[in-house]
Amino acid sequence: MAANSETSKPEERTALNSHFYRFRSIENLLGKRQELEKQQIYFASQEQLNDPLEGHINLFWQGDAIVWRNLFKNYLYCVLFTFNLWSAFSKSDKTIGWEHIPARDPLVAGKFPEHHELEAIFFNDPNVSTLVERISSSGRRIGRNELTAHLRAVHYFVVAAIHEMYRKTHTSSRDEASTQALNLDGEINRIKSAIEIFDFAERTLLDDAEALEKHYINIVSGYEEVDLLNYYTKAINISDRNRIFIFNDFCQAYVRRLATLMYPPWYAACFMEDCSAASMWAYYGESHAGVCLKFKAEADVNGLYVNLNTITSYHNNGSSRSYRPHYFKPVSYQPIHATLNFFETLGAVPHPILNSQWYTNGKGEISPLLLRTEAERETWRKVYWDRFDTINKTKTETWKSEREHRLVYYSMIADLGFEDRTLKYDFSALEGIVFGVRTPTAKKIKIAKVIEQKCRENSRRDFKFYQASFSNNQNEMTFSEIRTLPRAFTLLDD
Repeated sequence: MAANSETSKPEERTALNSHFYRFRSIENLLGKRQELEKQQIYFASQEQLNDPLEGHINLFWQGDAIVWRNLFKNYLYCVLFTFNLWSAFSKSDKTIGWEHIPARDPLVAGKFPEHHELEAIFFNDPNVSTLVERISSSGRRIGRNELTAHLRAVHYFVVAAIHEMYRKTHTSSRDEASTQALNLDGEINRIKSAIEIFDFAERTLLDDAEALEKHYINIVSGYEEVDLLNYYTKAINISDRNRIFIFNDFCQAYVRRLATLMYPPWYAACFMEDCSAASMWAYYGESHAGVCLKFKAEADVNGLYVNLNTITSYHNNGSSRSYRPHYFKPVSYQPIHATLNFFETLGAVPHPILNSQWYTNGKGEISPLLLRTEAERETWRKVYWDRFDTINKTKTETWKSEREHRLVYYSMIADLGFEDRTLKYDFSALEGIVFGVRTPTAKKIKIAKVIEQKCRENSRRDFKFYQASFSNNQNEMTFSEIRTLPRAFTLLDD
């Protein structure tokens, strides 16, 4: 495959920032997904992005007695649900995970006698009541690790209570051996110790937030060390994943799940300002054997965008789509993340659930955190969405050299599955393709064949191909436009 001798960077031929580059593997383009043939852009979840701190929030809990009690009630209902799920999965190979915890609405199927009974056992215990009161009246910020530590302090007590409830009624398939015959009295000392630890931290560490955080990190780490020792010595069967989740992993998973009540899940499609960095080709371009797609952005008063065939409505037969602009957001590289109060940022919870399960209690009392006026709600909405926009386009400074831009996609009304967040672009938006230094020739030909057919279907004669190569001193990458392929398309027309 011949290349024109004129050497340049593809982006130098266009206006600044009017083009964006997207690295793709050959498998994604030509394999099962057929992204090139189907003209598709896939939006990855936060877990699929390369920075483990994508979307991270420095989360804390600070509120009044009503919201704190409701948090513990939510926790109780979620443990009860997951315990029942453990029973339901007992004769199958299904595994319980954090995504099964129904924190958004644990009472979606209704509130039953066992919910009331578990509440009574929990809140009527004087030691539990003391711990909850200490936490809710402290008035200070409580972070993820501290909340996890408090939940672990009461967790075996809660599991034992649920087991005892079902043992009396014989409605659970869980036997004594599988639950280690936990008893309520045996877990009281753990809760008493948690109260002592809390009081000690309040007396000695209250003015040192960093020391307080480290204090509770050590406590959570202590629990994890004991868990690991039990697995290592085979005191606990590590293959019994659901039992381990219920007993040992639930609290940390629950705290993680709570964070999903704040903002809707968001998904990102990543692009770069240019594709000239060899390190980017090595990391994202399949070790230089992949390709880079060159997209031309359109512009309006809101910025640069690309039109994508997006879900616009849902109905009985599925969903409807139409082309809508998706705007490129430049990623901000910051050493710190947003710091938010969970109780003040419950934007992903429907209002009826928010009001009934979080901001009010059974006595008709209302938390002062509930916004009463439209003016308050309007101010909150603006701050809420501004923060969301910052959260989904912020990465740590480690990634600054990428100069990334991204498209962000989310829904407030539905969970977006794989197909829902695989969006089609118009072929006119794809201006060219850059082949990597090691892209196999056979794959280049397959890609060119797909593009040729699309050029014919869309009457295009301006599609461009480029070949990446290293400069003589190997310190930088250069790009040559391949003029022969488009000419071959024209010759075949003749």
